[in-house]
Amino acid sequence: MFIRLFKTMLKFWDRLLLQLAATLLVSLTDGISVWILAKLVDILSKHGPASTEYTLSVRQWVLYHAAGNHQIFVLVAVLCGSAILINLIKGPFTYAKIYGTNSLVYKTMTWLRNLIYEKAVRLPVRFFDSHKTGDLTAKITNDVDQLKTSLNATLSILLDGVYGIVFIAYMFLINWRLSLVAGISFPLIALMAKWFSKPIRSANKKIVENVSSIVVFLQETLQSIRVIKIFTREKSSSDHFRRLSRENYSANMKSSRLSAYQRPLNDFLSVIGFIAVAFILGYQTIYQGITIASIVAFMAAVNFAYKPFKNVSGFNDSLQRMLASSQRIYELIDLPDELSDEQKNAVRLKDVKGKVEFRNVTFAYHPGRPVLQKISFKVQPGRTLAIVGPSGSGKSTLVSLIPLFYRDFDGSILLDNRNVRELTLESLREKIAIVPQDTQLFSGTIHENILYGRPSASETEVQDAARHANAHDFIGRLKDGYNTEIGERGVKLSGGEKQRISIARALLKNPPILILDEATSSLDTESEVQVQNALSYLMKHRTTFVIAHRLSTIKHADSILVLDRGRVAETGTHASLYAKNGLYRKLCRMQFRTRK
Repeated sequence: MFIRLFKTMLKFWDRLLLQLAATLLVSLTDGISVWILAKLVDILSKHGPASTEYTLSVRQWVLYHAAGNHQIFVLVAVLCGSAILINLIKGPFTYAKIYGTNSLVYKTMTWLRNLIYEKAVRLPVRFFDSHKTGDLTAKITNDVDQLKTSLNATLSILLDGVYGIVFIAYMFLINWRLSLVAGISFPLIALMAKWFSKPIRSANKKIVENVSSIVVFLQETLQSIRVIKIFTREKSSSDHFRRLSRENYSANMKSSRLSAYQRPLNDFLSVIGFIAVAFILGYQTIYQGITIASIVAFMAAVNFAYKPFKNVSGFNDSLQRMLASSQRIYELIDLPDELSDEQKNAVRLKDVKGKVEFRNVTFAYHPGRPVLQKISFKVQPGRTLAIVGPSGSGKSTLVSLIPLFYRDFDGSILLDNRNVRELTLESLREKIAIVPQDTQLFSGTIHENILYGRPSASETEVQDAARHANAHDFIGRLKDGYNTEIGERGVKLSGGEKQRISIARALLKNPPILILDEATSSLDTESEVQVQNALSYLMKHRTTFVIAHRLSTIKHADSILVLDRGRVAETGTHASLYAKNGLYRKLCRMQFRTRK
């Protein structure tokens, strides 16, 4: 998973190179600083006054050398000035390192978040039937944010590793034998990190899943706040949320405990190597006369080299969090989308007359439980087919197959004598508009929602569509007119107003095929009349499929298809079906409570 994430980061190789170059330059400036420090110690130890005079003040020492040894004084001054200059030069490199890291992380996360959303909107409808949208939202938001934080921390520590490698090389230049002694801790720290990796990753995966559960619960409850209030379920909802929060707390604490166990062990192993080096240096100082400058240079290099290894526990925790989040993200990215099911030689639709035919179509949401069985019918261009039947008979499922929301059906669906599976999805759906019972509007203005039907439309075309949808007058009465913000899902509009905006959107699209799925069932009588008039205009010269419980809305359909338990029970006109005294007549009587 890390390799795959690294390949993603390579898309922004310029940022990665900036990081590495800046890190190397920072480590080199620190290396030069260590060398300057060693030289200063060496000079001060060799060229100071008599050993008994080491207690002289800095002022006395400076005067001593300024008066009697100008070369040493100048050399010390040059070294001190060089140290200041080196640290000034280090500043821009440090800035570039931090900027490069953040830029790489944010670029990678932006690319991933865009990729996830592009994948999400192209996933088949069946995916959304079996997955919670809150979990998908959590992957796009929380998982990516978690990945961003963890990746930033991981990269910082990895760059410290580059930093450490530079100083390890410097250590070997000074004394390779001592460097081998100093390195005895490194494999032990690596083994410990590997041992802790699996439980830490498991704990962090649980954290990510818990956060996803919280997001799902929040989305569901806040969208259903009226239901919660009317059933007085505030307390139970709060109790459930507290339980989810406790589970998240427990998962976080488990991860924290593992990291807390790892940190002192890591420090202990680091100290072993450091103490071993200090002991040998002490021995060499006493018995072999090693210089103080060599001691200072080597110990400073050891300190810098150990820096990334001291952070192994933090690195391991960040790495496992990163892997847990990236696993969930790439699982989604790897899902097959609708385009992967599209035939390679799919044909793009151009001119469409609107003839639709079903031939022995059978479909099931779950294997062995068909919702539609052997459905066959034909609708000529510009004609209206009404589809009626008891609840659960398969009416909405049937029309959802026309735009290929589901592809895995048996039989064939033809559009102008072409199998719809042989057509490109984009060109097929461009020729279809749906006006559903539950109107789907977006946050934004009325103008933006109507324009969704055809983004290239002019202002005049938008207003003409609204007029034909009987929406222009009520829009004109609003303070901001077409620029009125309608709120989330159009909450600031009435049911009839929202439905007329939806009709205007469909009119603007101007498709040859129209699907009306219970478009007036939830409206009051006055709103239904206005919407029905708008629908009558919308249906002109279009092949239309009408689903309705209110049978009064489909009396004038060219033909009526009666479904019962997923099968075609009857077909015909209103008059012929009513005369048969079959299921259609029974449904009519249930609706109107009439007697023959």
